[in-house]
Amino acid sequence: MYYCRLTLFISSAMLLVTAACTKKKDTAAQNVPGVTVPNGRHPDIWYLMGTKATTLSHSVMPNVWAVLNATELTSMMKDTAGMVHSQDLKWQGANFTHVNAFDATVGSITVNSAPVVIYKGFYTHPDSTNTWHTNSSNHWEVADNNNATVVSADVQGSFPMFTGSLPDSISRNAALTYTFAASNCSNADSAQIILYTDGFILESAMVNAHGGTAVIAQSRVSTMKNWPFVYMNNWFHGGLFEIVLYNHTIRTNAGKRFAFVNQKEILKTIVFY
Repeated sequence: MYYCRLTLFISSAMLLVTAACTKKKDTAAQNVPGVTVPNGRHPDIWYLMGTKATTLSHSVMPNVWAVLNATELTSMMKDTAGMVHSQDLKWQGANFTHVNAFDATVGSITVNSAPVVIYKGFYTHPDSTNTWHTNSSNHWEVADNNNATVVSADVQGSFPMFTGSLPDSISRNAALTYTFAASNCSNADSAQIILYTDGFILESAMVNAHGGTAVIAQSRVSTMKNWPFVYMNNWFHGGLFEIVLYNHTIRTNAGKRFAFVNQKEILKTIVFY
């Protein structure tokens, strides 16, 4: 066992989406392979915990040419002295049909005129200046290498809302279940839960945000262990539990489908027992 003193930096997170998010078929759209979307939260969270990934993860939104997403993260981390350290971050990103999330034909991407550029290997815009308009319309613009518009769209900026509670500890002797309810989830159509520890990640399937129960099997939860790490001169010990809520719309431009997704993440330290 070793200890690491590291700085939290979770601003390069990318979208995680699955087929459960797709609401309807657009008969005018072309049939394309879909977007493989790496989940960029993982490397930063593992870096925070002083370890490297041993399990990689991604999922696919089928039959779209690109996913343009806005993310809001709230983290609540309780240190070993019982003090809770909170942080709120926002960013916007884009992913295209290639597995590595790039498209060689893309010349520029902007959101509300702010550039979305390649950062840490992904198209992203760390939003430290409130570029995203949470309670009003936002404008996405994608141009090709010849500066011709590929997509130009206005979308609403409201993130999903969550008012429920998250566990402080998780048993390794039972399956982990978490039920999302309409009473504590609003403006969301899909949700999932994720567990992190020293290089491992466990994800549930995507479920309905209004009444769906996310499950991670006991055989998988039993492999998780508590991990020590330091953040801002404070000691932490355990793992991380995250819920992710999504809402989305599909637009078609020149026969190509584009998914616009707003994502809310809530991350909390937990202890396995």
